[in-house]
Formats: sequence, C-alpha cells, structure tokens
Amino acid sequence: MYVRCLPGINDNLVLYLRSTSYVGLGVWVHLYNGTHKDYTWKSYHSPEWVVDYVLDDLWQKYGITSDNIRVIHMKYFIQGSYVEDLYHCSEQEWVYLVNKEIELWSEANYYPNSGTWDNYGYPNVYQGGAQIIENNGHVYTSTGCAYYTPYPYSAWRTFGGGSETGIVLRIWSHSWHQQAVLS
Repeated sequence: MYVRCLPGINDNLVLYLRSTSYVGLGVWVHLYNGTHKDYTWKSYHSPEWVVDYVLDDLWQKYGITSDNIRVIHMKYFIQGSYVEDLYHCSEQEWVYLVNKEIELWSEANYYPNSGTWDNYGYPNVYQGGAQIIENNGHVYTSTGCAYYTPYPYSAWRTFGGGSETGIVLRIWSHSWHQQAVLS
C-alpha cells in the first residue's frame, strides 16, 4: 500500500534509488567569538585534508589558531536520482515516488580543542559514499531541515560561494527535507 505522507524532521527513512552523483563539499568553521568562515569545493577531499587545509588557511590569512575554533563542520552533498520509493520507518508506511530527486549528505565534524570527530554516513569514502549508495540501490537516512517546496514539486537550492573559496554548488530535490545518510 502506498500513501502520500511526508516525513518529519529526524524521521528515519529507507530511500530506494537507481543513481547518485557527487555535488560537492561544504565546510563551515564556527569560531568561539560567534563568527564563521565557509569553504566550498566541487571536488572530494578527505575530512583530514580539510582540517589541515582550513587550519593552515585560517592561520595564514587571519592569524586564527585552532584554539579559536569551536568546530569544523563538513557536509559531502550527493544528488540521489531516480528515487523510486521510500519507506517511512516510524510510520511503517511506503511512499511511492517514481523517479524523483533527493538531496543526500554525509557529514564530518571536527572539534579542535579535544581532537575528536563525529561522523555520519560516509565522509571518509570517496565522494561521500555516492558509489556505495548507488551500488546498494538504497540508503538509510534521517531527515533534516526543510529547504524546499513540498512534494511533489521539484526545487533546487544553491549554497557556497563562501567567504573563502567562492565556489557555488546546486542540488535538486522533490523532498521537503535534506536527507542525512546513516551508515
């Protein structure tokens, strides 16, 4: 039985899809003084490379050291295409989508003061795990914040152009929410 329900924030889903493509990497550096710097790349870089690059860049340009940084937040954006259906876990309901597009992301967070990491999805895998997701034919996700016109309409958003790299990324979705990849 297929129903037309939309998941709420933090709901767990299983998305069944046929294609993925890597869109790019967004990095947001949150400083203790409340300001932030952001970087965007179309290419893949490992979380460790990002941390090394960002720490060096901030030191060279602004004299900012790791002691001034609360967190380096990284999102690896993946376009999920030809999404056939989703299973809304908490409601135990199916939603038949028929070739829709979904925004997916893997995430890494680095806390310089403690040297600790929080990772979600596949940030350490090339292109945030896009090929793993495509090969599996499905992905387990948790819904994030709403950014789009509600289903069934498609919308796109741009992000990036950041304070540091100036690169703009665009991603499409029929879903109202971002989908955080759960590995």
